[in-house]
Amino acid sequence: MDDLLWHDVQVQRNNADLALTIDGVHVTRIELPGRFYELNIHYGVFVGGMGDFSEIFLGLLDNFRGCLHQVRFNEVEILAQARDRNAAHHVTWGCDKQFDADADVSMSFVDERSYAMMPSLLPRVGGTIRLDLKTSVADGLVVYNDAGRRGPDHLIVALRDGRLSMELHSAGRTLQLDSRIAINDGVWHKTQLTISAEYVELTVDQTLTSVKPENQSDFKAFISNFFVGGLSEKNRLRASKQGITNLPLDFRGCVQNLLVNGELTGFPSVVESLGVRAECVWEYPCLRDPCVSGGVCVPQGVSEFRCECDQAVCVRADFAGQHDVFADTRLPDDLQLLSLTPLSVPEGGEVLLTSANIHVVLDYEKYGVRDSGVFFHVREPPKQGALSVDVWRRPDESVFTLLDLVSDRVHYLHGGDESAQDVIVFELELFARAGFTLPEYLQARHRFVLQVAVSPVNDRPRLVLPPGASVRMAAGTRRTLDSDILRAEDPDSRPRQLVYTLTSPTDVSGHVELDRHPGVPVQSFTQEQVDDGLVQFVHEGSDDTKLALRVSDGQAASDTAVLKIVVFRLEAVPANNTGLRLTHGASALITPANLSFTTNAQEEDMEIKYVIVKQTQDGKIQKLRGNGRWQPTGHFTQRHLQRGRVRYRHTSGTPTHDGFKFQHGKLRSASDAEPLAHFTSQEMAEGRVLYAHDDSEHPSDMFSFVATSLNPDDDFQYVGAAEVVVVMRNDNAPRRTATRTLYVVRNGRRAVRPAELTFSDRDLYTEPSDIEYTRRGIPNGALYLHPDYNTEVFRFTQSDIDSDRLVFQHAGDDRARLVLWVSDGTHFTTGVLDVVASAPFVRLNTTETPLTVPRGDTKLITADALRPETNVEVTDENVRFAVTTPPQRGRLRVSGEPAKAFSFRDVQLGAVEYESSGGSGTQDSIHFAVQVGKLKSNGSLQFRIFPESYWEPLRVVNNRSALVAEGEMVTVSQSLLHVMHPNVAPGDIRFTVTRGPSHGFLMLRGPDARPKVITFDQAFINDGNLSYVQSVSNTTEDSFEFSVTNGIVSLPSLLFRLLVIPVQVRLVTRNLTLSEGGRVALSPHALTVASEYYRRRVAGFDVLSRPRHGRLELAGRQDVKLQHFTAQQLSDGHVTVSARRRRTCSDRIQNNSIYYHAILK
Repeated sequence: MDDLLWHDVQVQRNNADLALTIDGVHVTRIELPGRFYELNIHYGVFVGGMGDFSEIFLGLLDNFRGCLHQVRFNEVEILAQARDRNAAHHVTWGCDKQFDADADVSMSFVDERSYAMMPSLLPRVGGTIRLDLKTSVADGLVVYNDAGRRGPDHLIVALRDGRLSMELHSAGRTLQLDSRIAINDGVWHKTQLTISAEYVELTVDQTLTSVKPENQSDFKAFISNFFVGGLSEKNRLRASKQGITNLPLDFRGCVQNLLVNGELTGFPSVVESLGVRAECVWEYPCLRDPCVSGGVCVPQGVSEFRCECDQAVCVRADFAGQHDVFADTRLPDDLQLLSLTPLSVPEGGEVLLTSANIHVVLDYEKYGVRDSGVFFHVREPPKQGALSVDVWRRPDESVFTLLDLVSDRVHYLHGGDESAQDVIVFELELFARAGFTLPEYLQARHRFVLQVAVSPVNDRPRLVLPPGASVRMAAGTRRTLDSDILRAEDPDSRPRQLVYTLTSPTDVSGHVELDRHPGVPVQSFTQEQVDDGLVQFVHEGSDDTKLALRVSDGQAASDTAVLKIVVFRLEAVPANNTGLRLTHGASALITPANLSFTTNAQEEDMEIKYVIVKQTQDGKIQKLRGNGRWQPTGHFTQRHLQRGRVRYRHTSGTPTHDGFKFQHGKLRSASDAEPLAHFTSQEMAEGRVLYAHDDSEHPSDMFSFVATSLNPDDDFQYVGAAEVVVVMRNDNAPRRTATRTLYVVRNGRRAVRPAELTFSDRDLYTEPSDIEYTRRGIPNGALYLHPDYNTEVFRFTQSDIDSDRLVFQHAGDDRARLVLWVSDGTHFTTGVLDVVASAPFVRLNTTETPLTVPRGDTKLITADALRPETNVEVTDENVRFAVTTPPQRGRLRVSGEPAKAFSFRDVQLGAVEYESSGGSGTQDSIHFAVQVGKLKSNGSLQFRIFPESYWEPLRVVNNRSALVAEGEMVTVSQSLLHVMHPNVAPGDIRFTVTRGPSHGFLMLRGPDARPKVITFDQAFINDGNLSYVQSVSNTTEDSFEFSVTNGIVSLPSLLFRLLVIPVQVRLVTRNLTLSEGGRVALSPHALTVASEYYRRRVAGFDVLSRPRHGRLELAGRQDVKLQHFTAQQLSDGHVTVSARRRRTCSDRIQNNSIYYHAILK
């Protein structure tokens, strides 16, 4: 009978015949021995326990824990008589919610003698206790365990002076741990106690204190019952007799998430309790500072308060919460006049002001006051709205009576502003009828403040585009879409809540990307990102295009708007080219006044780059580096000129004229895999300039170029664009994108829908009608194309499935697998469709993970969370849901209206949502019945309710590369990887490795040690328990990708890099190709160090073997045989290789030794 359901129990005696009947069905009979049949009830009838009955012939019985209803003895109502005679002890009238509560429901300890007793939970070798606390008391017993009658060993976890303390007495020794963290602040705190033979640890909000026990491996303190929140009088007395005298008072507050050795424990495990309620009922309103300055807040029970001050109104005008109004404190104590509950009104709406908002608690009738004699004077009218009193004989709306209030004559009208609250200051005045005189303390007016809570009505966002709904930009460039171009107007949403979604077709000539992630197209972004200048449109091709957008605030969306992108050909024209005049042997800055170009894209921040194709002869073009040194350069930008970072330095011995030639402007050289920035007509003629397609599904491409003459005397320049037509090919095989079992009624028909069978093809021009299925043998039925059910089909297309034409007819075994050949005309693959036949059914599939909802907000219930499963051919409209148990902390809405029934079609249309009421609970559920025709099934949907602040984004504090020696291990510490959220503990910020390291593995150390881990939390990192083990030799770097979440918001696709310090330094070289008699620069791409760690520490290179058919030269020193060059000279392009005019096909520089400085910074 311990199934938490009501059962009917009857005990009947007739002389010696005794019968026990349960639920009217199960009957057990027995015949009493002996000749005395009269029941001895002189001591009374005891229900639920033996009370003070001390006769031992019954033995020791535990008290009953549960609910009893309609208890009768020979038609005498036992419970009613016990209640009337005040003969009930430790009884709650009405079946308490704790008997239906699950283990995850919070416990509230509300009395000074509250406690919850559970059986022994910890083994004698020790274990771990985790729980969350919420309290405002300074002292209280949180957890108690002892050895029972076997001795004085005990465990005490208690609050002392607002801080958690642990005392463990075992085998004559006492261990004590004291936390320094104050936790009596009325908010939730996480605590953990671990006791083992090696250590004892007490953790409060990630702050740990520990001590080592002395040779302890058997803890008798865990033998007896496990107490939470307090101790029963019997056990407290026994503890006192055993010398345990330092027990504090019982705890008052809330406990949740009680885990003992990792197992969630709660109300289902409680065997005895007193003064305990389900859910956390403590609200601690005084911690919200409700009183005016100088006032004193006095708690009244678990959720109410009283403000005492020397002013007319003691509660703050902006305090939004229920509170009471008392008479002047100089008058009789605790003379409560009113109980006030804030008035709730929708933005711009009108509501009645009722006695539910202003409840007169005072028994005014005994003073001779009628409802019409209770006057409310409007001392200060509302600022965001107006009061209206519907009494035509009383034009003055600054006063109304209680009779008006209860007659629904008083209205509040909100003005529609985006204000979250309003206040009205009233004065209460009483008038007694003839023959009665009010006491002096009731003759004065009593001032009070009524709060008005304005619930915002979601205004639909409005998308504002520039005049003409168009923007101009140069073809093939990028332009920032700032707030002058895209502006969403929504008075009740913040910029980060306004999300743009691109609804444009796929043939847009370009894409939208974010400034911090260039090259990665995005389909959505926020107004905040627009305002910050982070959103850019990258144009591709040469044609005008359009962007279709709409903006949503999460609940309502704007109309779709079209932004026209008008493009023009980009042109660069010289603005200044005055030359320089400087003293012999001196240097001078090249400024925009001397050299500058401008483009016809004035609105865009174009970066103009100058590439020197012919260097100066009698001096050097130099650029100022970050180290403060001027060094020769072969290129610079317009921004360098603007910042004064480019100069010409004269170096020849005599005065002269000098000059240089440049071009400003991704192709690939046949001898190089890197993209090209410039090339010559000779290289094109030799077939060395190649276009490499990226294998994407785009039928066209283009690149822009600027052509100039290599002859310095020719003043020639041509700006053009090369179009690339990509010949598309069918190079992708069909792949399955939807898999689900097909359920069908035995010997019935069922359409095969895309949810059961869908293959798609990534190739651009492959349509659903091009994907053809060929079926093999079907062991338990046949396939038909609707409406022809006389001809079996052996071939069909994805288009047939998408249009619900493919129908399966069952005949034969209940289970079978259909094997299918799938082809797009070129490639083949196979697919399997599982078929299960049975009697008609419907069942409800709900997500196992609770849906998360912001407190006071709504959550859309999608088909992924609430999906019916049936084998009956039925439309979504005829799959009906009915709410059997409504939510306790919210309500269900369909199309915005409260509802108790809806269809699966409503779910698919996004019309069904759960709305949180904004209370303090963290969990809720809705129980449903789903019905198809006469078929029914039940299920439920769970919700987790969190404050809105939990939806704030995670912040990456640290994500720095880690150094690890080859074959060694490194700790991934908080200084390297740290992700935080202001309202979530590190233990609740979880990491999931989506791509593991390639040359090593991650490992967890500490109590939860395990190798090759893929999930961990920030607390593991903070404790130094996450390590990377480098396990593959001859590698220079490694990385792993991960996502991180607090269960609500996530950061996907983050990368953590590891730089490996190799045992040996390895050089990487690449071949150079040059024309006979030509010269080419030796670049860092052709000669570098494999390890990034050593690459930054290389100072130079020694040449051990020079070219046999050419020369290795240093710029400006062609007559010197090069034995050594620096890394900086290599980086600046000053090291060149020249080829003699001989018939030699290839040449090689052998570098088998390196000279470097290993300087650790």
